[in-house]
Amino acid sequence: GTARSLGSVSEWGPVAVGGSYWSSNTWRLPMVLSGTYYLFVSADEGNVLYEANTNNNVRRASIVFNARPPDLAPVALQAPSSVTAPPYPTVTVVWCVTNQGTGLALGNSIWTDQLYLSTTSNPDGGTFLVSGYEPGPVLPDGSYWRTNTVQLPVVHSGTYYLVFKADADNSLGESDTDNNTVVVPIELNITPSDLAPVAFQVPNVVAGPP
Repeated sequence: GTARSLGSVSEWGPVAVGGSYWSSNTWRLPMVLSGTYYLFVSADEGNVLYEANTNNNVRRASIVFNARPPDLAPVALQAPSSVTAPPYPTVTVVWCVTNQGTGLALGNSIWTDQLYLSTTSNPDGGTFLVSGYEPGPVLPDGSYWRTNTVQLPVVHSGTYYLVFKADADNSLGESDTDNNTVVVPIELNITPSDLAPVAFQVPNVVAGPP
């Protein structure tokens, strides 16, 4: 297996002969799967003290983790079904995401939701539009709504598709990631401008040096 550092604590001393010290800390453990894990504490990490014996500097404790993962799923993606506008139209998009899992949705700082525009209904691919950054927590059966106004990179009329992906980079360790995406069509009727010069005026006669 592999070990990951959770953090460190600085101690200044002095510690008398026969003395001891206690330290309490709260760490977030990077565990997403059920199983038995081991915590190690190493005193004088790096051996900066001149000790009589360094073979007794490490202690180990086991911890059994029973995973209760979240399961984010978008339950609504709302946008106009049809838009008539000049090229690069702006639309307001609303989405709702619920946690169908048995555990909290709590990002390791944040997780990312993403919105794309595609010319097909295929949920993979498309042009990135906007991200939503969520720190959580979202309780089981809880949900959140977000509203964004986005500019669509479209200059030709046609049927396009808005593609929304919850937890787009799968950072939460969800129980199911097959339900993270929703796709809705949007009909764009582009009304391009048509500039035409209607006057071009110059003097009929110009007198002056070359």
